[in-house]
Amino acid sequence: MKQLNFKVLEIDATIASKLLATNKHNRLLNEVKINTYSNDMINGKWELNGEPLIIDSNGELIDGMHRVSAIIKSNVSCSFVIISGVDPKSRQTIDTGKSRNLSDALKIEGANNTARLSSGIKLYIKLRNGYAARNSTSIQLTNMDSMIEYFNNKSEYDDLVMRGSVFYTKSFKILSPGEFIAFYRYFKLKYTNDIIDSFFNSIVDNNKGVCKLLFVKLLNNKIAKRTMAQSERNALIIKSFLYYVSGKPITLLKYSVDENFPSIFTFKP
Repeated sequence: MKQLNFKVLEIDATIASKLLATNKHNRLLNEVKINTYSNDMINGKWELNGEPLIIDSNGELIDGMHRVSAIIKSNVSCSFVIISGVDPKSRQTIDTGKSRNLSDALKIEGANNTARLSSGIKLYIKLRNGYAARNSTSIQLTNMDSMIEYFNNKSEYDDLVMRGSVFYTKSFKILSPGEFIAFYRYFKLKYTNDIIDSFFNSIVDNNKGVCKLLFVKLLNNKIAKRTMAQSERNALIIKSFLYYVSGKPITLLKYSVDENFPSIFTFKP
């Protein structure tokens, strides 16, 4: 185990600037938080409370971006506990004051279009784990679960996020890039790429069958500016795909909360 070093140090704007310059991978800063901290420092309300600035073994500041930015802004010196020598890999486990979400974590790891990628991964995991019938935001997915899913399928996700952006434009924005990513991955649990590609292409063409019904339903909902529950959207997309695969005709596409939520493994048109 690497030895950590602890000390209390008076940090002024010059030292803060040097610390800030070491951080190469962090997320965008929250100006409101910086202003709040800065005002506390100017008004003498900032206390040495034991919450440390953390520096990894490469000399990079991995926790404390907002606090050192506030020192620079206020030009007030403050004392901080400094912990150095931390393993760089521990970055994702650190509580950073401003909660680090999945998009932040993906950005740190060099991913592109992280907001779309993040929403797609989280929805896919819900679909895969059988949570897609629920609208509750209380279903918690850890960043670690999502990051493992991303890195195990990195090349595919990087491709899907680009394809999802193209589909979003071509489909008149009726399905988000995140939904495209999630459902493509979900359908792949049972079906081939050719079938899935054909389904999404048919939505864009919207000229026949269940894909036209889905396109019209989602487009009308968008035009009317109605908010459709995500669980209903999930069910309609899954139903449409399974009817498309089966080739069976359908004249009315709907989903009721009274019926069983459709699954690619159990629903039969």
